[in-house]
Amino acid sequence: MSTIPSLLSSCPDMQVALGTAFNKFASTFEPLPFLEYLNSDPNRSNITSMITRPQGKLINVDVTYWRRRAEASLLANQPNPVCSGGDIDPDATETYQLDSSINIQDIEKTTIGDLERHCTSNPQYFADLIARLVDNVERGVATKSATEAAALIGSWASNVTADGNNNLVVATKFADLTQNPAFIGDIKLATMKTNYVGGALVFADTLMYRAYMDALVGCCTDSGIDVSATLASYGIATMYDYRVETAMAASAQGANTSLITQNGALALLYHTRSGWTDGMPMDWKIGSDYAFRTIFGRTGTPLDLTVSDNCGEVTIAVTATTKVVGLPQDMYKSGDRFEGVTGVNSAKVTNP
Repeated sequence: MSTIPSLLSSCPDMQVALGTAFNKFASTFEPLPFLEYLNSDPNRSNITSMITRPQGKLINVDVTYWRRRAEASLLANQPNPVCSGGDIDPDATETYQLDSSINIQDIEKTTIGDLERHCTSNPQYFADLIARLVDNVERGVATKSATEAAALIGSWASNVTADGNNNLVVATKFADLTQNPAFIGDIKLATMKTNYVGGALVFADTLMYRAYMDALVGCCTDSGIDVSATLASYGIATMYDYRVETAMAASAQGANTSLITQNGALALLYHTRSGWTDGMPMDWKIGSDYAFRTIFGRTGTPLDLTVSDNCGEVTIAVTATTKVVGLPQDMYKSGDRFEGVTGVNSAKVTNP
């Protein structure tokens, strides 16, 4: 016979996901604008598919090109026709390669006992786990890519005034600390002089991005210039990326520098090993205790996913093999006003 207690029964403990408990959940996934840009269709280059071949093959690619002939070599008032003379002008070669042993990896393990005690369903648990690993690896790729890109800064055209580190020096404020909207035009003019095709992309440091935001909402200067309308006409996309700012500050460019580039000047090489099973006469993709396949992160970066079951201890690893490369440094000959131009540049904010 049951009895009725004099006190109410205690409610059992409850386990819920953070996103369920807080409707306005601040996601732990942070924006990765530079990595997303590298993987975007407007920036994608053929060099990546040339290096990474089907079935996980990896090769070196020799890219040949002709350097622009120098105007200084032109002759005036010469015989015409002419049947002899001139020198041999050889082509140039740049070798692009990717070392598959240089990678970024995150790995975690769990056990059957862990799964028994966890409230989340097993499929959801592993989906969440893989998502966390992928997020961490992609953030690592973003940091590595920013560092590699910062080392690829080229020259401005010879008729652009730059400092000793190839930085275009701009001021975002006047001496009285008021906004100087002319810095936007300085960048636009410098990219035009440096033969940028189409618009430019600026991955701005804190000082420049703050000035850019102020310009977006600003109206008219004392001279009557509509700053926001002028900015809209320049065709310059400006973004902030913490990793690019950090990498640029740690590079030869120094603090308060921004990376400026154009579509196609930088390429993200990547390689996945799991493709070796493609086309095999039997299904090698998954076994009873092992799986190895290619997945894609939220930025579009291809990744290797390994899942291994060792007698109830499950190990999951996500690996990224990537490298950022740029155009050859010697596309233009010595003495050319574009000597050293690669479509990747730097601007430094120096205010009075």
